[in-house]
Amino acid sequence: MKSALAILTFSAVALLATAMDDDLPNLQSPRFEVYTSGQPTEEGFQKLAAMGVKSVINVLPEKECLSGEDKRVRNRKMAYHTFPFEPIMINLKTVQKFGELLQNQKKPVLIHCSTGNHVGGMWFAYRVLVERAPLAVALKEARAIGLKPQMEDAIFNWVVNEDENLGVTTIISF
Repeated sequence: MKSALAILTFSAVALLATAMDDDLPNLQSPRFEVYTSGQPTEEGFQKLAAMGVKSVINVLPEKECLSGEDKRVRNRKMAYHTFPFEPIMINLKTVQKFGELLQNQKKPVLIHCSTGNHVGGMWFAYRVLVERAPLAVALKEARAIGLKPQMEDAIFNWVVNEDENLGVTTIISF
């Protein structure tokens, strides 16, 4: 058991070490077996497959997705899903469906967009509204993933309002 855990830990460290190059921009690991990044290159997808990533979720709006990405991912024996995220179209059902998609993926999984901004926005909403994480914790994670001020401004108040509508407000402490 200890050796299996050591191998998994070593693999995670090795995968994160690849974040130093442009093939997997802004590679982060907000939790065990969940990775986030900007747009992987062809070589980036190759590295992910070599490290054992089994699923890829692209949260870019459809008009921003790269043509043929699904084939590049599937050719490397990884599952591929698109989950277009537009902050102006977000609702609780969308966030819950994202949570279901993430929960049902073979792990490890990569969630990506072009820079980490869309991933950060969706992660923030998911962590607060589905997993009931404190706002400050979820926001810190989202910023580390790549959430930028414009996206944060677009989504923060909506998340807070939805959180209050759910009847159990998470702790706000900054």
